Amino acid sequence: MEMLNNFPTNLRGSRRHQADLDVFLAFANSDIDGIAVYGAVPPGGSQVDITAWIVGDVRTAVEVKGGEYIKGASGWQRTADLGGESLDTQISQAFEAGMGLHRYLKRYEGEHSPFVVNVLVLPDMPVGHEIERRNGQAIVLCGRDNLVERIRNTTVARNKIHFPPTWAEARREAQLLLERPPEPEQEPAPEPQPSAEPPNGADAVGIASLLGDHGVYIGRVENLHLHLPEGKGQPVEYPSWFTAA
Repeated sequence: MEMLNNFPTNLRGSRRHQADLDVFLAFANSDIDGIAVYGAVPPGGSQVDITAWIVGDVRTAVEVKGGEYIKGASGWQRTADLGGESLDTQISQAFEAGMGLHRYLKRYEGEHSPFVVNVLVLPDMPVGHEIERRNGQAIVLCGRDNLVERIRNTTVARNKIHFPPTWAEARREAQLLLERPPEPEQEPAPEPQPSAEPPNGADAVGIASLLGDHGVYIGRVENLHLHLPEGKGQPVEYPSWFTAA
């Protein structure tokens, strides 16, 4: 698979990022047709560890979490030395990362809405572990063996992909993600214009707000009789349709 960027040099050798590097290399060494990007952050979204376009099959947003998981009273949790987060929290992170990617690409694709499958990879857990049977907002896969092939087969089997990416779409969308062009501008909403017509009875309540704190009160709404203050503060100019009583 073609990788469009490199794994950051400063993260190599870090125990916390070893799982990310292993998954990056799994994609880089795969002979499956496609394009992948590491660590992209779509505007308005969160970082996607691996964004992969498997040509003719599927778009995936892959979240990688290293370390072992232990099942406790509150469910599966990562060991404390790597943060201790719950599996449910990490599935939610994978879902949010994938949705952010989907929303960003959708702005630039006119013919169809790119469907992104969310995947959470736990490379330090054994392939076929019971965690993989979890249903939720992301597909959970364990281990490193044949990882890219298993991602392709599982995502396609569990989802109906109406618009699998072509090579041209994969390149265009990957470049959008790397170059991050500004979002399409929206026309500003027109400012409301004041009306020259007198208000009707329903608008009479707003007259007091219009006149501020000058001691004005409404005597009769039906005829818009207003009692205006005399000799209080600075002169106030009122619309010509006001009737002073």
